[in-house]
Amino acid sequence: MATRNKVSGCGSHSSSLLLKHAGLLAVIGICVALGCSSETTKRRHATCTYWSELSRLCYQAEALSHSLGKPTTPAAAAEVLASTSASLKDLSDGIAQLPTTFVDSEAVALGADYAQMLHAAALLFSDMRDFLKQNVLLADTAQSPSMYVESFMRGALGDPLGTSNEFKAAGQKLSARGDQLQARFDNMEQQVGLLNAREVKLRVMLAEKYHSEFPPLSPPRKRKS
Repeated sequence: MATRNKVSGCGSHSSSLLLKHAGLLAVIGICVALGCSSETTKRRHATCTYWSELSRLCYQAEALSHSLGKPTTPAAAAEVLASTSASLKDLSDGIAQLPTTFVDSEAVALGADYAQMLHAAALLFSDMRDFLKQNVLLADTAQSPSMYVESFMRGALGDPLGTSNEFKAAGQKLSARGDQLQARFDNMEQQVGLLNAREVKLRVMLAEKYHSEFPPLSPPRKRKS
């Protein structure tokens, strides 16, 4: 009987402690809730800020494609390709250097893929510049008076087709490189399409998750007629 009273006394004591500290427990619960809310607010703010900066940089990259124009000379075209390559590299670096603390991991992953794509585009434009220069050099060399003299001298020495064969081989080599550049360009276009599709889905998911608007990362492309 004493034991039962003792146990009953412990229960009563525990209940009184809970009642005594109910206010403290309520405060702790509120603090935990506020902590979770604060964490969500940080993630929403960081993700929205990251997305805004990513959109700004992607819009700049898209604007580059519209500012290329139609250079009137090969030298001007080479200069445009070089400056575009440098700008794309800077934009790629800019995306890679964006702060990612508290940013949604899927947004960061998409940003990293956009940065990688812009870096690949910068390399492609640089290689296109070199390809153009080589074509110009080959054409200028073929029309150089010294080449006519060399062809004549080699013909007199029993190699009449030597110069012609060398230029033909050089032309075939450049043509093959041109095909490789075109393949890289086509592949990059496909990658851009895949990234755009991912972006559309991610914007919907982020909007539902953080109750904020996530605008497109680039203006809508005009459909080719």
